[in-house]
Amino acid sequence: MNDIEILRQAVDYFNQRKYVEALNEFEEIWMWLWDGERKRFYKGLIQTAGALHHLVQGTDTSAKRLYHSALGILGEFPQGYEGLDLAGLREALTLLSPSFESPASDLS
Repeated sequence: MNDIEILRQAVDYFNQRKYVEALNEFEEIWMWLWDGERKRFYKGLIQTAGALHHLVQGTDTSAKRLYHSALGILGEFPQGYEGLDLAGLREALTLLSPSFESPASDLS
């Protein structure tokens, strides 16, 4: 599979709320990148999937840390970077902010 196919699979997993699977696919791309900017972008996606996974699992400290880091990284990139709807993703994450600040979220 090439990067585009892996990214599509990762996004599909993410949209199905299969956050660990999405994280693994994002990491598959991240591992082989040499470009520092793209590598940082994929780190933000990995952290986003990780934050949501930890939120669902109830590991609030990890969820909150990853969430804030991911938002910071993804905020550095323009809408459409790597063909993704980053504005929509950032908006959805912002709407979830209260869930990251209080325990026992129901995202499963």
